[in-house]
Amino acid sequence: MMIGLPRLSDFDAMLDGVTMEVLGETIQYRLGGSSEWLSLAAIVDYSDQARSIEGVDVVDQNIRVSILKSSVPEKPSSAVRIRLAKCPGRTFKPLKPGSDESGSDWVFDVKDMMPGG
Repeated sequence: MMIGLPRLSDFDAMLDGVTMEVLGETIQYRLGGSSEWLSLAAIVDYSDQARSIEGVDVVDQNIRVSILKSSVPEKPSSAVRIRLAKCPGRTFKPLKPGSDESGSDWVFDVKDMMPGG
C-alpha cells in the first residue's frame, strides 16, 4: 500500500469548479426572501420530452439545472428563483431538487413562473 499519493477524489472540488466554468452557462439565482440576484455557473439541459395525453402525442420542454453545492450549499427550495440566459424575460423555480450521483451538485427541473407557464 502506497501512502501519501493523492487520489483522484482529492481533486474533485477543483475539477468540478473548472468543469462548471468551462462547460456551464451563467444563470441568475435568487434565494427566497432576497432581492439580490447572484450570477452562478450551471449546467443547463434544455431537452424536449415527448409524452402522450389521452392518445395525443405532445412535446414538453424539460429544463434540468445542475449547480455545484459549493456555490449553493443549501438545497434549493421552491422559494428560490432562477433566470436562464437562453430564456430571457422568464423566471423559474426549482422542482424536485436532489443530489447528483457524485454528490457534488444539486440537480433539479424548473417550473416557469409566468402565467400559463
